[in-house]
Amino acid sequence: MKSSIIIFDQFTDIDLFLMWDLLNRVWLPGWEVRILGERSQHISATGIAVPTHGMIDEANNSGVVLFVSGQGTRTNRMGHRKESERRMEATHIEIDQTGWGRAEFCGRP
Repeated sequence: MKSSIIIFDQFTDIDLFLMWDLLNRVWLPGWEVRILGERSQHISATGIAVPTHGMIDEANNSGVVLFVSGQGTRTNRMGHRKESERRMEATHIEIDQTGWGRAEFCGRP
């Protein structure tokens, strides 16, 4: 399963590093974790430059999509979103009996 961690400039460092570390401890066939953003790298709130593995649109092909917190994420969530992010729309969320959730994303026409 593909998992995407979405970052924007001014993201909270610990949120990204914790998610990255924990998700990369999963040893399942086909499990893949990628950091995605609007550019090839983003700068954290404390000035750390983090390269991305791809663009945010790639999250549409992921089974798991997580957004890292921070001022950049809040700004993008409040209506100043880029076109690439606007094309992502949660269409279905389900929780199974183990308590794990899944959101399916589709692109807007």
